[in-house]
Amino acid sequence: MKVIGYVRRSKASDNKVVSLLEQADQISRYASANGMQVVEYIEHDGVSGASRGRWEQIHGAIKRHQAGALVFYNQDRLSRDVVGLLENLQQLALAGVEIHEVGQGRVDLADPTKKLATGMRGLFDEFFRDMVKKKTSDALQYKKRRGQRWCHHAPFGYRFDEGCLQPDPDEQQVLRKLGHYVDAGYGSDKAIQLLKQQGYKGRMSRMTIYRSMKRIKEQRQHDEKQEES
Repeated sequence: MKVIGYVRRSKASDNKVVSLLEQADQISRYASANGMQVVEYIEHDGVSGASRGRWEQIHGAIKRHQAGALVFYNQDRLSRDVVGLLENLQQLALAGVEIHEVGQGRVDLADPTKKLATGMRGLFDEFFRDMVKKKTSDALQYKKRRGQRWCHHAPFGYRFDEGCLQPDPDEQQVLRKLGHYVDAGYGSDKAIQLLKQQGYKGRMSRMTIYRSMKRIKEQRQHDEKQEES
């Protein structure tokens, strides 16, 4: 039987997580022991288990090779989105495609008990993903409140100096100019054009300038409401 192997490592993975190579090796061993031939591995490195776009590749590979099964190392590598997991596994099952998990064997969704077990595991996997996301967000917000590094790039107008947020003199000057451009009703494209004409060569992507001007505008609106009240 021709099968598709699926391996994934999430953005939060480190050297304690089973590597893509080890996942593929386990799948290969499982396939050989069960008379299967892996015709393609779909590999996602640094991709969240909640992303549903991955399923298009899986379905496409199965159709392209007319594969009879999908094999993965562990259910949480396949998906951490219980709704997407069950929907797609049922689609595969209805199309006559077998579903195999290394260490667990064939996943038979026609069996109510096994379907329940798959759904419960998927629910716990999604819960774990959400808890990690919340804890990470809380930790980063705590650092942000303390003026410590909470992201790779400091907000425009600032820089990270030994892990702490400090004003950047050049960008602070640009922020003052952007304030004038906001008052004049200019958009980000016009602002970038003017900054280039003035010889500014620092951070100046359209999104960076757009967001900076948006924050300035929102702060102005907030200040006006405070004064009115």
